[in-house]
Amino acid sequence: MFSEFKSSYDFNETLIKIKDFLNKNNVTIFCEVDHKKNAESVNMELNNEYLIVFGSPVLGTHLMIDNPRSGIELPLRILIYEKDGVNVLYVEPEYLKSVFDLGDEYINKISGLIKALESGLKNRNI
Repeated sequence: MFSEFKSSYDFNETLIKIKDFLNKNNVTIFCEVDHKKNAESVNMELNNEYLIVFGSPVLGTHLMIDNPRSGIELPLRILIYEKDGVNVLYVEPEYLKSVFDLGDEYINKISGLIKALESGLKNRNI
């Protein structure tokens, strides 16, 4: 269901690189949640942890037309957190495909985008 990998960048660079990558690929960032900042607001401590809610209204709409129930997992999310390095966690597009019986066309586009992001963060080339 989830895939996770280590970024070769530090936490702040990883966050910036992900946002820049999404913007350059015309992907909408719908929401950002700074979990560390929220923890601090209630006098608690948490390592760096940040959630980005993102997607493409065009691709997402096609997926929801195919199966309205897929909207429970859309828009997509990516979690960046620090624990033994900088980790990036996301829901696998293939999981969405299998659970909601979605076609390949739009899932492949999402997979390609996420794999390019993963490769860039691992290999320091984005």
